[in-house]
Amino acid sequence: ADRSGFPVSGYFSHDLGLSWVTTGGFHARLGHRSSFSPPTLGDQFFREGVGVQPNPDLGPERVPSEWSLGVGWEGRLARILTSVDIEAYRGDIHGMILWLPDFRFVWSPRNRDVRRHGAEVAATMSGGEGSWAARAHLSWNRATYLRPGLEDTQVVYRPELTGGVLASWTADRWRASVSTEVVGARYPVPNRVNRLPAFGTTDLTLSRMWRSRVGTVELGLHVDRLFDERDSLIFAYPDPGRTVRLTARIDF
Repeated sequence: ADRSGFPVSGYFSHDLGLSWVTTGGFHARLGHRSSFSPPTLGDQFFREGVGVQPNPDLGPERVPSEWSLGVGWEGRLARILTSVDIEAYRGDIHGMILWLPDFRFVWSPRNRDVRRHGAEVAATMSGGEGSWAARAHLSWNRATYLRPGLEDTQVVYRPELTGGVLASWTADRWRASVSTEVVGARYPVPNRVNRLPAFGTTDLTLSRMWRSRVGTVELGLHVDRLFDERDSLIFAYPDPGRTVRLTARIDF
């Protein structure tokens, strides 16, 4: 049970599920849920400035009814631990919080009713603990406005397709991983014009651990946007490109 003060109102949420598992590694699940999500502090309380305008009437997001159906399998293929999962869902969002610019390109958060459905596919393979692992995923999210004339228009800056692959390797005290994430095409306005092309980014991580008297020490090298990709989710807000970070962690 949740209570919101913008406006003052109460909401009840639920999450019900039914699952079925076989001895051969196959499983299926059916779920029905609802949710309530109030605006974050960043959405409601920020300093007004050039290009930004607050919205004191911003309300919460609500999903009154969402159905989900998933199937999957987990087992071994030629001694390789493998799992495959597929899930489809259908649930509209009332008052989805969207940051939208006006004709002056001044951004402000607003509530919009959205019709939403989609599906996700994920597959993982692993050589076992302390070895290699790989994962691939693909998501399709169709979110359109519940307004006359915009029923077939994807919500601004919400890509229909996203996906990625991840490969990791662990041996003794070394760990390494490389991942590529792809963001699909987006529209910067509530219409099918000015389409922004899809783009991908690649990240690399390499770390080494040592055991000392004070605990476990781990030094890491992290390279974001390995190939100096400058594409960004939002038009006119480019990413700085390749970023290198060095980290040190001590577990006592």
